[in-house]
Amino acid sequence: MEALKILGELVSWDLLSSTSEGSLPFQDVSADEWYSRYLLYAVEKNIIDDSGNFFEPAKPITRGKMAEYIYRDYVVRETGDAYDVKYDAQFIGGGSSGTPSADCTNADIAQSMLYDQVIANDPKKDFFALYRKKDPVRKRDYFQVFTDDSKSGIVENVSEKSWFFWLDTAPNTKFGHDTKMMTVNFNGCTISQNSSFLWPIVDGKELWNTDTERTNTKDLTYVGTKAGLAPQASLPSPVMKPCNAPADSKKFALIVSFGEDRFFKQDAVNMNTFLCNKGYQTSYIDNTPANPFTEISRQLDVISTLSTRNGGNKAFFFYVTSHGMQPSGNLVVRMENGTDAAGNPIQNVVTIPLPDLAETMKTHGFETMNSEEFSLVHDTCYSGNVVPLYEQKAAALAKTIVGWVSASSQSNQESIGDSNTGSYHTNTLLHCIENSLPYASFAKCVDGEAQKNLGADYATATPIIEKLTPATDDVVPFLP
Repeated sequence: MEALKILGELVSWDLLSSTSEGSLPFQDVSADEWYSRYLLYAVEKNIIDDSGNFFEPAKPITRGKMAEYIYRDYVVRETGDAYDVKYDAQFIGGGSSGTPSADCTNADIAQSMLYDQVIANDPKKDFFALYRKKDPVRKRDYFQVFTDDSKSGIVENVSEKSWFFWLDTAPNTKFGHDTKMMTVNFNGCTISQNSSFLWPIVDGKELWNTDTERTNTKDLTYVGTKAGLAPQASLPSPVMKPCNAPADSKKFALIVSFGEDRFFKQDAVNMNTFLCNKGYQTSYIDNTPANPFTEISRQLDVISTLSTRNGGNKAFFFYVTSHGMQPSGNLVVRMENGTDAAGNPIQNVVTIPLPDLAETMKTHGFETMNSEEFSLVHDTCYSGNVVPLYEQKAAALAKTIVGWVSASSQSNQESIGDSNTGSYHTNTLLHCIENSLPYASFAKCVDGEAQKNLGADYATATPIIEKLTPATDDVVPFLP
């Protein structure tokens, strides 16, 4: 509170002009406090944001917040009006002759300007995560923007010395989802925005992709907007333990975990442990093979050979967890070093298109594997795109295929996960499979668990449980 009094005394606030008649919008401040006159004035003039219920007067003020108070007070004194973002274009951009520009060589001031103009009025602002590159970017620096399924996106060149910010609008979901790459230049505080659905890549270097990169504040520092969403400390990668299922088991599973974030590995470990305990022989593929798509086909062939040798399988379970490209849902395997047309280092996205995956499941799985039942699960963003592809491939065969297909989200939705416990859909499936419920009850269980665990996010990550073919009877369990 001392900061407001110092500012008020320094520029001689007219405290008697306040029309608020002693009312304060904060539950933790009473009107008889020694500083209430200054707080009333600051609220009335919109120098401070009164949208919350608590002011927290004992909480230390940051440099960025103090810079924001000073800037807003300057606008109030120059205009004779309460502060409003409509004045930012005038004052931040240099304004009329004799009006000084804000000093955006100061990162805190640049951040305050960006917050006021880009974030403050968004109803979901409290759930965003804002990051700033520790060192400014300069002319000849560049960053990549991904707006479609292209492997390298669009290279955006920096035209002048600026602060680089990255706004993650859905920090609890997998990629790709909507984010913003933003710069605030030193000279004039001009804000430039580029929408992208992947994490920041500056000068060919990833700044966020893994939990190790997220906690390395040397490159990218978390600066807001909700402290509870700050990245947690880097944790050890989950360990995939050998499966002790019987060698003569007629139940097989292929588990695929792509991406370089630990929670994908956590998904795979959770699923592998569960299936091993259910008597499945499991195989695991991560993002390290030179050609992961070929490896999937090879593993399917191995399981098909074993099924023939055993006189048929009782069940085959296919599971994949990864990022998904927007809007196709193509699986993101990993990022690889590359160069652009000018020879500058960039990052390329290695993907597996969903139509290709569905085709190899048909030719190396449905057609050749003698299995009583197939269960296919995708826990990825936009995974709803794969459901009709699998259904079409299964229905096109002369032989009858029985089984289920599940996706963590609709074709236009992200998948939600947690870096410690894994993806919500995977954990929901494990909970509901344990009860060996028939189709209608199982689907209801998955939907109910999703609503309970996701809360308001359920509307943006609605799971799918469908029959792989119409020949599948309701009593066929999702996991035999």
